[in-house]
Amino acid sequence: MFPDFRMRLKLDKKTGKVMYGADIQSVFDICWYTFSRMVADVAPPVDEDLNYFESQGSILSCLACGKYFVRHSSRQLYCNNWDCQAERNRRNRRASYARKKAKEVENKE
Repeated sequence: MFPDFRMRLKLDKKTGKVMYGADIQSVFDICWYTFSRMVADVAPPVDEDLNYFESQGSILSCLACGKYFVRHSSRQLYCNNWDCQAERNRRNRRASYARKKAKEVENKE
């Protein structure tokens, strides 16, 4: 008994990219949409011959290249492209270094 959601293409004025998403009008729509996405992501396959691994995941836009990919983990934010994984590692190293420096400054005070 999920309410119907209108899906549409939206233009992000800051980035100039076109995104496909639900047309949300209220907080309740956000809750229903989020719940329905969670149910759809973890639903077991209806057909026994269906490969369960391929039915899992949701479609995201890679944070490095911007291309769409099917994510296989709830924590995955980058596609499997080697360049995107290298960018992910660079960002993680920079964030780790920034946390380390912030901790050093905090300990000096």
